[in-house]
Amino acid sequence: MSAPDPASEPPRRPRALAPWVVGLIAAGACALLVLPPVGQRILAASDEVRFPLLARDMIRGGDWFTAQVRGRLYRNKPPLYPWGIALASWPGGAVTEATAQLPVAVAALAAAAFTTLLAARMFGTRAGLATGLVVVTTNGFFVHSQTLLPDMPMVACMTAATYAFWAAVDGPGPPRRGALAAFYAALALGVFAKGPAGLLPALPAAAWLWGRARWRGLAGLWSPLGAALFVAITLAWLAPYLSKGASSYAERVIVDDWLGWYWGVPTLRDKADQLIDALVGLLPWTGVAMLAAARAWRERADPAVRYALLVAVVPAVVILVGQNTRIRYLLPLYPAAAILVGWWADRLAAPASRAARVIGVVSAALAVFFVVALAAPHRLLPRDSVRLAMGEAAPVMALGLLIGAGVLVGLWRARRDVLVWGVGALTAVALAYGIWPYNRRFNEAWDFRGLAAQAERHAQGGPVVVFGGRWFGLDYYLGRDLRRLYTLEELDAFVAQPGPRLVVANDKSWRAVRTQMAPGVRMDVLEQMRVGGQLMFVLRPVRE
Repeated sequence: MSAPDPASEPPRRPRALAPWVVGLIAAGACALLVLPPVGQRILAASDEVRFPLLARDMIRGGDWFTAQVRGRLYRNKPPLYPWGIALASWPGGAVTEATAQLPVAVAALAAAAFTTLLAARMFGTRAGLATGLVVVTTNGFFVHSQTLLPDMPMVACMTAATYAFWAAVDGPGPPRRGALAAFYAALALGVFAKGPAGLLPALPAAAWLWGRARWRGLAGLWSPLGAALFVAITLAWLAPYLSKGASSYAERVIVDDWLGWYWGVPTLRDKADQLIDALVGLLPWTGVAMLAAARAWRERADPAVRYALLVAVVPAVVILVGQNTRIRYLLPLYPAAAILVGWWADRLAAPASRAARVIGVVSAALAVFFVVALAAPHRLLPRDSVRLAMGEAAPVMALGLLIGAGVLVGLWRARRDVLVWGVGALTAVALAYGIWPYNRRFNEAWDFRGLAAQAERHAQGGPVVVFGGRWFGLDYYLGRDLRRLYTLEELDAFVAQPGPRLVVANDKSWRAVRTQMAPGVRMDVLEQMRVGGQLMFVLRPVRE
């Protein structure tokens, strides 16, 4: 017999990678972007600095359930994130900028891995790889990987829950018990990270089961083992919290902070601003995500597509109808959008639709606007924005133009390689480079380390108070808790005490102090410097 002609054999399709391998690839790509800048930015924003302060109090006091900030018990958020900081800081014995950011960075890797794992399991290797590249290069996702808040740890748990649910129901028969129990455990960890928002994955899961078999399908969500895990994980931290004052915790935290903060009647202007924030957070994939969502709606009869659509749409509705409009509340939308983009890009084929071409042109125009905004920050950027020098911004501007061109070509010609791999690679380079000059300029603009050094040079370990703001960065860099004064009466009482003491105030507070101080007391200005757009003063009260 003659050997078969190789030319007559059908071409071999590349072997599909296991979903867990695809997830590890995404985590590795995320690590290359997220880990190098860890610890390079100073601790500045008070909303962020409170968590390193809590971790520092845990390490110093040894009690991880009664941590305090400025002498006050802090219960507004569950303790998972400060616990993570404390664990990362334990070997060195001190909380640093790096150990404060490390739990967030690790959570970003986990979120990228679970998002990619889900896409690969639902739609195949190629869609999973595209999803992984999209999620790690989405603007909002990367920004929050550098932000010291519990939102990224919560989203890591949410993506784990989303994957666990699909692993439970993917296939014939009743939901798999082990995967369903893992779904409940991930929900509990999400609540452990930030509170009730961690329960969001339960809504698209319930909606998908309802669409499949109404009440009978919804009953499949019940898991005795899962419920036991949820209760056990939650009570592990909630019981000690309640033991320190059940009634006050229920009223001040659960009702006022958790529920009251999220629900209310939003204004149209706030919602419009939040929608713009969401569109900016999705860059450079905003237009592609719109195309993907439209196609997913048309193909929602497919169970996997319907679940991916619900994972994106249901949390978006919940978030966008909420009362408050913090940018960080939008973070759960980005992994969900990445799954849709990865699925859509995997099915991209010529000829391109008219909508795709229009969005390509708009995306290129927005890239030009982005470059103009960087070139003329005094006109187009908010006054308190961190601004790069022209030499620092030039590479980002060039990459921005290339990204816009890549989106245009990829959508106009239906070129998957250009749209996903080209735009994704260019965006990764822009983010990897841009974070370094950004952090450098941020540290210059928000130099709480320098302000604390100036204050300590005069205080010599003595009492220091703040008047007119929180400025937790001072507490961190001074190495001790400060006291905040709220009224001029409190300030007068502080000044009347014997011994040297200092007051740190901003320009607005200083104007009030100068005109309303008690008779026989003056304030000497020892230092002044601009921090975060505010002129800050180090003052010493002197009795005449």
